[in-house]
Order: sequence, then structure tokens, then C-alpha cells
Amino acid sequence: MPGRRKEGTGHYYAALQKPHDYNVQGSTHPDINLSSVLSANQAAKNHHYDENLRNLLIGSTSAARYRQLRLDTGITKPSIVSGFPSSRILALPGVFIADLFHAGSINLTDLYFPLLRGTLECDRTDNRDLWDWAVFRDSAVWNAHGAEVANTRRYLPGSFDRPPRNPAEKLNSGYKAIEFQNYFYGLGPGLFYGLLPDKYWEHYCKLVRGMRIVHKRSITSEELVVADKLLREWSTDFETLYCQRKASRLHFCRQSVHGPVHLGPETVRIGPYSNVNQAAMERTIGNLGQEIRQHSNVFANLQQIALRRCQLNALKAMDPSLMPERGLPRGSCDLGENYVLLRARDAQPFSVPSSEAVVLRQFVLSNNILCTQAWFNKPEIERWARLRIPTLQHARTTWKESERSPENQRISRNVKFEQCGRIEYGEVRYYFLLRLTPNEPQQGFAMIARYSSPDLGLLQRSHGTLWSCHHLEEEELEIINVKTIRSVVAMIPHPHRDGHPELNGRFFVMEKLGLDAVSMYGEADSQDEAEEVDS
Repeated sequence: MPGRRKEGTGHYYAALQKPHDYNVQGSTHPDINLSSVLSANQAAKNHHYDENLRNLLIGSTSAARYRQLRLDTGITKPSIVSGFPSSRILALPGVFIADLFHAGSINLTDLYFPLLRGTLECDRTDNRDLWDWAVFRDSAVWNAHGAEVANTRRYLPGSFDRPPRNPAEKLNSGYKAIEFQNYFYGLGPGLFYGLLPDKYWEHYCKLVRGMRIVHKRSITSEELVVADKLLREWSTDFETLYCQRKASRLHFCRQSVHGPVHLGPETVRIGPYSNVNQAAMERTIGNLGQEIRQHSNVFANLQQIALRRCQLNALKAMDPSLMPERGLPRGSCDLGENYVLLRARDAQPFSVPSSEAVVLRQFVLSNNILCTQAWFNKPEIERWARLRIPTLQHARTTWKESERSPENQRISRNVKFEQCGRIEYGEVRYYFLLRLTPNEPQQGFAMIARYSSPDLGLLQRSHGTLWSCHHLEEEELEIINVKTIRSVVAMIPHPHRDGHPELNGRFFVMEKLGLDAVSMYGEADSQDEAEEVDS
């Protein structure tokens, strides 16, 4: 894609739209249609690259001719990757896949926050007072927003990893990629609503929805079509909303603005990006470094550590029995299909409160469960405190979490579950076992307090990213089979927003980005197995 040079500089920018009153030599080509750039298939791109490389190598008869061909082709020399056997790699340039980890967590946030804070470079011919999107230029607004982000910590389950710190204090001092993910793609739609002008907020939500989909390990074709459409719209609309065909704002058009449009087609070509995410390499670099013990000869020590790990991995691959399997914790109850009830557990039967007893009786009657009249009049059950689900998260309960002090909580009792093909959300009060028929094994059930249906207007305007609802508490108690639970989620209270009284008392849903991929690495829950005791 040809770039556009900013007058008086040597920098070219990836701008699709030609600025108004713009006449810079070599950059005056008309608007570029993004779809036409993406329409070429990979075989055509590979052939085009090979032809360009051949022209560079054969046609560079002089230094001046080499400089011209380098400019025309964008190639300076053969890649070192060309030395690999062609049957062992994807052809160039297709071997260089997009970088989802850095692009999503670092590059895009490095563009967005300077824009919203009004700290991005501003040309002499531009005026920051015209930047109506820069809502965080006001330090009071930015500090208040930072406190809102920090205050969400107790609502984020332990399986969500590191909660984002106050960005007003920590954004430029070691903010981690996982913090950006939880903040920008998780909390953002709810916390930015009412702060960002509507057109910018709705535009931002397109990016969030698209990135949430492409971070998944399992993606349906319908989801991928939605993600591709939204990411293309976000990319082209970015220039319309922020650059506004002003040459003074060409530097807004970083490569990261158009990078996401490749994620849809590339997912079709190579599979979900969570499987080739650079996070695995980052993690390997980190934990290899942690194993260094001989600091007087660091690289030799690191080489031996890496060699030993490769040898062990090869042995485990040849004989999987060498990999010890982690057994279930003491006192747990395996329900099958990777659902496991975990302690704490009532030592004596618990007398169910009246509001919950009504629901339990209705459940017994509707399922024709045999029980004594005495039990029916005064139900008693043994409660369980935790449930490990197939995502390897631990879904906890109000029963045990309410015993902790608020400052030590990471609330993990809100769950996403599926009923009759519909997605619902609820707060688990406790788990229990029940035998539906005398000849069947016991099954696991959860007493939950449901959340309401979402605000459909907000859900639609946010492109499906902001599920805003009420906690129904005693009004909508329900018993569900634990095997309908799909994941542990965060329910974040909507912060106060002037002009939006309808948000008071409401919660919005936050799910962990790429949760199904995280479970590949083992236990997704970071809290201690032995933290709870029987009562």
C-alpha cells in the first residue's frame, strides 16, 4: 500500500484517504479502497514478492538504481528466512503473520490513550481545542477515571490474572499487557460510556468486539464474518473521525490502525491467532530467565537450561506417561465432563432459608424428585463452596466469599450459563448435590440469583460489547445444573455518569479476553486451592 508523506518531513504514513488541499509529490494518489488491497489471495502476494525480489537482485546495476528499486518494492535484501527449505515454511511474505499480542495490547493502546488524553503530537496548523475526543485532557476527569479503574479490582475474579492498576498513576510505568487487555477490551466499554462522545464510543466498541472474537481459540465462521466486518469499518472510520482529511493529522495513521483488518483473512489462512500468539514466546523468555542461576556466565547457563528443557519436552512427547497427572484435591467430587465440586463443604446439613426453600420445593416438584414430607417442609442440604469448570476457572459462592473482608476479595461467584439456548448471568449462592431418581448418580446444582436481561439499546449501540443489567437478587432465585455454566465473569457496577441516571444500580459484564486459549496453560485460577475450609 503506498503511503502519504507529510510535507517538510521524510516520513510516510498509512493513510487511505487523501487529505484536502494536499499536493505532496509522490503521495497524491486518490483514496485507497481497503477491500481492494485485501482482495488479493496469498498465492498472488507470494508471486508478487518473488518478482519484486528478483527485480531488486537482478536490476540493481548501480547504487542509484538499487536505491530506486528499494523504494519501489519496499525490499532491501533477501530475508534470512529464505534460507529455510520452502517445504517447511509458509512462503514469503505469508510466513510473517500478524502480531496479535503486541498489536492488540501495546500498539493500539499506545495510540488510543495519547489521543484521549490529548498528548499526541499536534502540528502548528492544528489545534488541540478541536479534539473533541480528548476527554482526558482535563486532569480531574483523568484522575477520577483512573480511580474508577482501580476500584474494579475486587470485582475481577482471580482467573482474570492481574487487575489493571490506576492508569492515571501507572500507565507509563510498567503497565503490563494483561492490564491493558483487562482495561481496554474488558472494562473499557462500560467505563468509557458517558465519558467519550457517542460517535467515538460506538466506533471504539467496534474494535473491542472484533478483537474479542479474534482472541478466541475456537471461532465460528459467523463470528469471524462479524469480526472482519467490524475491524474493517473501525479502520476506515478511524481516519474519518480522527484525521478528517487533514494533512496535519497524517501522523495519526499508524500502521496499527490498519493492522487489525488482516486478522479476519489471516485467521482463515492459518487458524485462530491464539494458537500462534506471541504471548507464548514472551512467557518462555520470562520463565527461562527466572531459571538462571549462574550470573557470572549468563548465556552459557541459559543455553544449558534451554537445552535441558528441549530434551525433557522431547521425552514427554515420546512417552506421555512421563508427565505426572495432577490428581483432584482431597474431598472433591468429580461430576464428569471436567466439572468438579471443591471444598469447603458443610459438615452438617444446612437448613435452607425460606426464600430459597420455596425455589427448592418448586424444583423438586417440577422434576418429580422423591423426598420425605419432613424434608419437603424444611429442606436441608450440604453446601459446596467451589466448582471447577472446563475453562479451569473456579466458580465460587456468596456463602464463602461473604466471609472475607472486602479489601481481600476478588469476587468469583458470578457465572455465565446457558439455558434453552440463551446466555444468562447469575450470582451463585452455593452448590449442592441432588439425586433426581433413585437409580441415578447424584448431580451438581447451583442456587443462583439471576441478573436481568440486558439493555438492548446499549447492547446494540456497543456492537454487543456492553451487557448492562440489574441484579435481581431475591426476585429471581433459580436452580441450575452446574453443567450449564460456561465461564466465570466479572459484574462491574456502572460508575456514576452525569446525564445518565439510568445507569444507577446497574452492572455490566466483563469476560476474560481469550479465556478458552488461556486454559491451554493449566489452571486459570490464581487463588490458592487451600484457601477455604469446611464449616
